[in-house]
Amino acid sequence: MIDAKLIEVRDSMTTIPALAWKPDPSDEAELWFWSRSGFGRTPGDYVFLMRLSDQETKIDPYGWGHTRTMPTVHRHLMEHWDLVRNGDVIDVQFLLGETTIPKESERPHYNLTGL
Repeated sequence: MIDAKLIEVRDSMTTIPALAWKPDPSDEAELWFWSRSGFGRTPGDYVFLMRLSDQETKIDPYGWGHTRTMPTVHRHLMEHWDLVRNGDVIDVQFLLGETTIPKESERPHYNLTGL
């Protein structure tokens, strides 16, 4: 199986909807597929991160090039996967100590009875 989370990546003047997922094999067959694909016997050590806008996906946080936003978020996900919830905002400026208050989501806050 796969453990997946939709997240909102925030940075200075930046909002990026993203999907992060991590292999979570539930049996030997799934473990074989991951292992055969080069992920070894511990595929849960990997976090895939995809920008939804252009579907660019990386498994290496340093594969994003010479930017700071996506590598910072990717490393944060790898280190704190179990603390991140589906729908969370991950604020790069806050993570880097540039601000003291994390940004709020840009998503509209609908009340469930008035959609």
